[in-house]
Amino acid sequence: MPLDRSGTRLSFDRLAALFDDQRGLPPQAVAALHGAFADLVDGGMATLIEPGAGTGRVAIPALAAGLRVTALDISEPMLDALRQRLQDLPEIADRCEIVLGDAVSLPFDDDRFDVGVLAQVLYLIPNWQRALDELVRVVRPGGRVLLLQERTEMSTALRRWDAAWRDATSRAGYRALPQEPDDPAAVAALNERVAEVTETALASWTFGQTVAGALDGLERMRPLYDTLSDDAWHDAVALFQSWQDESGLRLGERLDGTVTLTLVSGVVSHGH
Repeated sequence: MPLDRSGTRLSFDRLAALFDDQRGLPPQAVAALHGAFADLVDGGMATLIEPGAGTGRVAIPALAAGLRVTALDISEPMLDALRQRLQDLPEIADRCEIVLGDAVSLPFDDDRFDVGVLAQVLYLIPNWQRALDELVRVVRPGGRVLLLQERTEMSTALRRWDAAWRDATSRAGYRALPQEPDDPAAVAALNERVAEVTETALASWTFGQTVAGALDGLERMRPLYDTLSDDAWHDAVALFQSWQDESGLRLGERLDGTVTLTLVSGVVSHGH
């Protein structure tokens, strides 16, 4: 029988203001995520663990929906930011356990939680399959393991721009981390570990700017390339601007894309 946790929920209006500055999650996406977590609560789920919780952009909607949340991260500054956010939400803060820890070695017994979620973090974990194994281990049989993915589709112009920028930074000496696993590989890995895997599109939104706006914003990207010396950074920018001059892209042309927030869900089997 579904649990009645209406008294523990925080209205989305109260929640939304806190997420105005959250990267990649506009209000409609946070609302959809909040609703998905509320559905889990109505289905009898009570506890959730999120390895790689960061500053709480997923943990807080889960708390607001009525779940008790264990937010784990390897970064103390990230968790400090989460603590700061929760100070503004005393209605739900006492249901959040904040833990400094590693996703590949979760400090919990088997079958401890009803729900486990990994949100856009697997590609940051070198031993990502171990992290997935650990999440399945700590979720009880009949519980759910979730992957929250932000699937991006780029326009032709943006794909050209992105590829040229990657080429310019690579030629200047920057070595990007491999984006592994990609979304299909993560879903396939989940299918190997749990049953009844489904995929649900929760929300979609567009993003973009003009070529002129993107050129003006290049210097704001400098902190993301701190392994490049200043000379190498300037070389990358020069290479890229040379490409832009010859690309045929007009300054007023749009560089747009669409993000779809997708919830991948599977059920943990007995004897997992």
